Amino acid sequence: MDCFISYATPDVEIAHALKNRLIRCGLTVFLAQDSIPPGSHWRTMIPSIVKRSEVLLLLDSIHSRESVWVQQEAGMAHASGSLLIPISIDGQLNKLPGWLADIEAIKLDASAPLDASVDHVVTEVCTRLGASLDRLPIELKRPKTVADAVLNTILMDQFLGPPERAGAWSRHYDRYLHLYYGDAPIHHAVSQSATLTFTGMTIERLAKFKSARSSHVLPLVNEAIRQSEAFILASQDSLQGGFGRLSSDHRARGGRALQLDLRHTCWAIRALSAIDNQRFAQQINDGLHWLASRAKVRNEEDRWCWSAAPLLAMLMNSQLLDNIEWHDTSNQIRLSVQADLENGFDRSLRSWVKGENAEMRRSACIDNALYVLYCLKDVHGLSTRLLAQATTAIDGIIAQSLGSLESRGIPLFGNEPEVGPTAQLLEILHNRPLFECSQLENFVVHKLAARHMMPQTFSWHLSAALALPDLRDRPIPHSPHSES
Repeated sequence: MDCFISYATPDVEIAHALKNRLIRCGLTVFLAQDSIPPGSHWRTMIPSIVKRSEVLLLLDSIHSRESVWVQQEAGMAHASGSLLIPISIDGQLNKLPGWLADIEAIKLDASAPLDASVDHVVTEVCTRLGASLDRLPIELKRPKTVADAVLNTILMDQFLGPPERAGAWSRHYDRYLHLYYGDAPIHHAVSQSATLTFTGMTIERLAKFKSARSSHVLPLVNEAIRQSEAFILASQDSLQGGFGRLSSDHRARGGRALQLDLRHTCWAIRALSAIDNQRFAQQINDGLHWLASRAKVRNEEDRWCWSAAPLLAMLMNSQLLDNIEWHDTSNQIRLSVQADLENGFDRSLRSWVKGENAEMRRSACIDNALYVLYCLKDVHGLSTRLLAQATTAIDGIIAQSLGSLESRGIPLFGNEPEVGPTAQLLEILHNRPLFECSQLENFVVHKLAARHMMPQTFSWHLSAALALPDLRDRPIPHSPHSES
């Protein structure tokens, strides 16, 4: 795990002591004074290193609060999705910047000897990083294959998430909302808490990976799946059967505020089915019962692609049709749900963007298209119109790929190609003679080797690489910290 220590010059003695102790714990630690070669352009190197570091330790003191560089480094880490841990040197926790107020700081005991104080801080840091230091095997800490590098990233995402999202793959959800909405108001229907959508997508891929592999990392994968099981089951209403999200806007059930939701019920059922459809047969049937009644009276938001695509996939899932009530529901509404999805397609943007406001339509088109294509990739019997839209969407994504003739990647919301969306497109293109995939595969391998994109990579996209046998076993270069 890469760790960046941000400090002001007067605090360098503490920074050095902290670095030496963390290295003995197995971390790769970057300290500007030690790690930048003489003559290097440190102003250009530091932003790149901060963005690739999974963790940034901010030594907070009167000196660092007055340092423009320390504040910029902390801001870059916060924006990129790195785990940010403030360490208060002078004990004045009330002096932390407002945007750090919700992050629990570690207090260094200035009255104790330096070694003892640093030991205390390192113990606290290692507790927060326990998944990496205690549970990740050496093969994942120093990955040699695409699968190992991907597992390193997505398992750390789950294990290091905030307590209220334990078991969910949503550590970067707040950053995702910022990228998606920018400065625009977030739609009231969007959950501000943990989401079942991204967890469901990741679980499906992990379960597929698990069933195809016999590996030393499977106990860790099983643990991640067990955590998600608990999260998903706790999201089900015991009386109604639907699955929901934590929300302060809805009445409490069993001490929690839960909003039942069509889309998230779809994804919860998909996730439980992928884990073990026999063991969770009762929960799945209860969910289908709630969904059958709710899907017949869909509101306008339920007709947008984010709900319509997973619902259509479930309505056409032959395994679920063994449930008589769901079979009848499928016969009644399948064509209308398919029409909802067809009518949400914008041919000029080559994506399903109905429901997005005018300012967001263009920026969200790749993300929306990847999502719908993933939902429908294994669905048989789709209409000719919807199949044509899917082909148009794939062509549109490919047309926006960026890079060289040897290595091209897919952007998400900006102008920079990213590893996660590229892996997801490969998953959609698998076994389709629509595109030369070697460029996309080379991009994924190169980016995983460079590692500098890891903190800001969304697990629900990147986990797609685990579903691709030809990609997941590819070796990655032995220089994990090289620059692109």
